[in-house]
Amino acid sequence: FHVTNYSVGALAFLCPSEKPMLDFVSPWLYLTFLKAWLAERDLRDPWQEGNNIVNLCGFLMLLPRECQPQALAALSEIFKWHYRLQEPATGFWGVGQLSDDLLALHAMAGSMHNFHLWYALGEKLPYQDRSVDFALAQEPKIVSACIDVDLVDLLVHAHLLNDYRRSDIEAWLREILIRLLSFQNADGG
Repeated sequence: FHVTNYSVGALAFLCPSEKPMLDFVSPWLYLTFLKAWLAERDLRDPWQEGNNIVNLCGFLMLLPRECQPQALAALSEIFKWHYRLQEPATGFWGVGQLSDDLLALHAMAGSMHNFHLWYALGEKLPYQDRSVDFALAQEPKIVSACIDVDLVDLLVHAHLLNDYRRSDIEAWLREILIRLLSFQNADGG
């Protein structure tokens, strides 16, 4: 899914008039198949599963018009799965996140993939304030490209979408920006 998703994006850029052939997605249009697939998601690895889910949803959103009713039903089922398994204390998905700092960080990182489903569809993200609290509790320091981008993404979207702790978000983002720019190589890497 991951490589295919990036390849579809590259093809859309290089050949914008060409529509991707996504026939491989058809099994996920059947709700029984989709529910079985969702039941197999292992939230002990939310980072990987977040990728699996957001990539599948991206494919569903790209299906041709004749598949849209089934794709919308599949997306609705995926949202129901998310609502059922989201941790209200953090707003994230992932096993053990309330008892282990590293698992919480991985739940956040994996959940950032999922959050984009709400952003793409203009839906209100449940427990977004809790995810902001988590992000702001993290020291604004260089951890890894993924973690750094995920925390920034979480806070920027929250700042744009609601009024919760906006001045705290702005201060945190200013601090991480300074640290990221000082860490950046002269060539931009």
